[in-house]
Amino acid sequence: MMSDHLLMNYLLNVHAKAFTGNEQDDKASLIPRLEKEIPPSIATLKDDAYHFPEYAGEPHSFWYTEWWYFNFFDERNNIAGMLTFAVFNPGNIDGLGVASLTAAVIKSGSGATSSPIIEYINLDKFSASTENASLELAGNTLTVIDKNTYHVVAKSNDGSVTLDLVYRQADEPQYFIRNQHGDYWNVSSWLNYMPSAFVDGRVSLNGEEFRIEQASGYHDHDWGMWKVYKETWNWAAVSMPHEAITFDVVFHPCCLPKILFLLPLWRFTLVFAARKFPSHSRCLG
Repeated sequence: MMSDHLLMNYLLNVHAKAFTGNEQDDKASLIPRLEKEIPPSIATLKDDAYHFPEYAGEPHSFWYTEWWYFNFFDERNNIAGMLTFAVFNPGNIDGLGVASLTAAVIKSGSGATSSPIIEYINLDKFSASTENASLELAGNTLTVIDKNTYHVVAKSNDGSVTLDLVYRQADEPQYFIRNQHGDYWNVSSWLNYMPSAFVDGRVSLNGEEFRIEQASGYHDHDWGMWKVYKETWNWAAVSMPHEAITFDVVFHPCCLPKILFLLPLWRFTLVFAARKFPSHSRCLG
């Protein structure tokens, strides 16, 4: 009998090659294409909510992926960090659904940089609202206080990183992509709900606590269906007007090539680089 990890690998490959037998289904998602472009600033709390119920009947919903991403940079303490709540295959097809928490904190000049933390969590410990961005993941929470204010609380299992931060929106939400269809059945949306934010709260790194006050922050939200082994990218965020922090990843930390960390078959290297630099132009995303 196949071992568990070989069975999981087999099932992933089956889904990677699967077709429904219906030519139309195999070429495109059932999610409707937009008939006209939506003004980029039109976004509501519900847009930042959990979207899987809209995709649950899709023939390729095995590949559904969704995440809520946050970062911050505190110039006073010269400390930066990021946090992602994510879910893959929330319908748990073939028992391969999983949620994840990804976090990193970087303290420049002290050598106290944390390693990127990726923790995989059973779906029964994940719940999310379809009305706003509020969610819970194994005791880690994203709470919507009002349309402009979010509270995120997260702690790594080993206790090396904790974040307790309030994000206050400083710029209008922007839809960068909405129901964008690709060259097969893939479809995705990218909502930049907080292109800029003020961040306050507390962060601890390896037992040392830092008070975060009026830091720069950012929050976006992605969802849709695509072949996660195929769609990989590097990404950077730039905060303005004069200082910036960038995060660069070889694989986006919440895409499910990371499901392979559950299997003793492959390893991927994540690179989180952070630096502060003079900036003379405005760049979001």
